[in-house]
Amino acid sequence: GSPAPAAAAANVIATAATTSASSSSDGSGSGSLAGAALHKLRLDLDTTRKEYERLMKDHEMLLEVLGEKTERLEQLEDDAVEMKRSFKQQLEEVSRRNSAAAASGVGSSRGGGGGGSR
Repeated sequence: GSPAPAAAAANVIATAATTSASSSSDGSGSGSLAGAALHKLRLDLDTTRKEYERLMKDHEMLLEVLGEKTERLEQLEDDAVEMKRSFKQQLEEVSRRNSAAAASGVGSSRGGGGGGSR
C-alpha cells in the first residue's frame, strides 16, 4: 500500500509552515502559535510514521504466517486424498478376494452335508 496518511500529514505540515512564515512576517505575534502547531504536527507525523512501519511489519509477518498455514493445509489435503485413495484400493482388494473365495466354493460347505437329524 501507499503511505497516504503520511503524505497527507506532510501536506498539512507544508501548509502550516507556509502559514507560520506568513504569520511571523506580519509582526502580529501569532507566529509562535503557528510554530507550536507545526511542531505538534511534526511530532504527530513521526508518531504516525512509526505506527505505520509497525503495522507494515505486522502485516508482513501475518502474511508469512498465512502462507505457511496455507501450505500446511494443502499438505494435509493432499494427505487426506492419498489416504482416501489407499483405503478405497484396500477395500476393493478385500472385496475382490471375498468374491473370488465365494466363486471358488470356499464358503459353500455351509449348508451342504448333513442336517444332523437321524
